[in-house]
Amino acid sequence: MAFTTDEKAIIQMYLNGNPDKERLLEIMQRSLPFVDTKEIADLISSTIRKVKALSDEKFEQLDLSNALDLYSLEDEEKLKK
Repeated sequence: MAFTTDEKAIIQMYLNGNPDKERLLEIMQRSLPFVDTKEIADLISSTIRKVKALSDEKFEQLDLSNALDLYSLEDEEKLKK
């Protein structure tokens, strides 16, 4: 299952250095009532669905090392245009 750059950034942000799949899902689900925009809530919800569908092994293999960096570079490129 492929994750978008935005979804990877969400995962990396919520992991906060703790690569525990169940903890990640719990934190993301608890945050949903506090999200003000539908777009972000939908993004978090889709990320939750995809993470739930992953086996623990596949979750551990996710490469999130530069998800937030890539997101920033993409945004910077968009601003230059």
